[in-house]
Formats: sequence, C-alpha cells, structure tokens
Amino acid sequence: MIFSGMLGMKVFANRWFIQRSDKEINDVAQKKCLCKHVSVAVGVFEDLNMVSKKYDLKNGQVLAIREAQKKDASEILEYVNKMAGETDYLTFGQGEFNVSLEDEEKFLENCVESSNHLFIVAEIGGTLIGNLSFKGGDKPKVLHTGEVGVTVLKKYWGLGIGSVLVETLIEWAKSSWTIKKLNLRVRPDNDRAIRLYERFGFVREGLITREHFIDGKFYDSIFMGLQID
Repeated sequence: MIFSGMLGMKVFANRWFIQRSDKEINDVAQKKCLCKHVSVAVGVFEDLNMVSKKYDLKNGQVLAIREAQKKDASEILEYVNKMAGETDYLTFGQGEFNVSLEDEEKFLENCVESSNHLFIVAEIGGTLIGNLSFKGGDKPKVLHTGEVGVTVLKKYWGLGIGSVLVETLIEWAKSSWTIKKLNLRVRPDNDRAIRLYERFGFVREGLITREHFIDGKFYDSIFMGLQID
C-alpha cells in the first residue's frame, strides 16, 4: 500500500514502529532520516525534521544542512535570483524566476508535509549558500520518482558542498520507502556537475537536443538517473 502526505506517513510510521524492535528503531534514528512529523512514544523521534546535519569544510568553516521551512521563503527567493546571475546552467536568468513570496511559502510547506518532496538548504554562518530540491510525482504511478535540482553559490565551489547535498538526498531517498528513482538534467558542458553525479552512481540515460537557447546558441541536456534499491 502507498501512503502519501503527512497523515499517510504518520499511519505508515506507526505501523512500522509497532513491527520493529528498539534496536532497529535506534539504528534508523541514527541515520536522521525516517519520515516527517512523526510522534513516537518510545521517544526516539519528536516532531522530527527530515534533515539536520553539520560538516567541517576544508576551509575551516562549518556547513549546516537542514530542511527548508516556510520562514525561509524570502531568503530562498533572494538566493535563487542571485544564483541565476552567476550561471547559465539554469533554465532561467536573473530576474526571471517569477515566483511570489506566497507561492514559495506554499511550496515549502508542501515539501515539508509531503513524503516524496525534499527541499534542503546549505548554510554557512546562517547564510544560505546552496540548496537541493527533489519533487516527486503527484499521481500514484509516479510517486516513486522525481527530478533533482542542485545549486551552490560560485564563491563556495570546490568545497564539497554539492557532494554533501547529493549524498544527503540519496540517504533520504533510501530511507523514504517511497522513492525508487532520482532523475536530473545537466548540460554536456557542465563537466563539474557531471563528475559529481557520476561519482554518486548516476548514469546517462539519454539526450535532449536544443533544450536551451542562450546568446544565439543552442545547448543540449543530458538525462541522468539513479535507481534507489
């Protein structure tokens, strides 16, 4: 049976805990990735956020990875607009991401409440410097799959932040009981991103030609995917 949404995940989680020993529950708890908004009598989880981690970067700074919340909407919109001005690899340019604050808040709320959506942010010193989004399908036949998007501000390239974001996504997907396939698109000239995805097991599955048109030139996109078992 497939459960979707917050209520379904609560029901699923309650059944899961009834059928599991304390050791199994603790083993999953240590992975920090089970399901969302679950209250558990054994005390392992309490209003659990899906993702919350910290990493020491090689430049000495501390990277925080966490799930985005409704209150982050304004900062995320500012970040996206800034990011669009730094790269041509996105499908939109600076000032073209026409999403209202209200719509972004609703989107983030939906991500938090959904069992097959994920939106995580990367922060250094409380400042948003990267993000990753995954949006699964909204129909039963495609609940298990969705598309990935990853960005990091150029100033912070080369510190392994993209790797942390992708690794966090894969850990979440493997523990979700729902996600079985991760998909993404990447331009053939984005060598850095392609190497990152291939390092985590993504494989090239196809090519769509002339997907982007920038400054009088067409660019293709490579379809890449990772099966989650």
